[in-house]
Amino acid sequence: MGDTPADVTAGRTAGVRVLGVATGRTTTAELDKAGATVTVTGLEDLQPLRALLRQ
Repeated sequence: MGDTPADVTAGRTAGVRVLGVATGRTTTAELDKAGATVTVTGLEDLQPLRALLRQ
């Protein structure tokens, strides 16, 4: 889980799936471009996280 492109890149480099959370200055588009497996705008909706964990 991360909220910056650097967080996403670190996770992907480590070989793990990454939930991008656009809660700060970074947009969902930027997190997607960095390689987030799933991107959300907040943690209010846990469905995307549940789906990611089931993969």
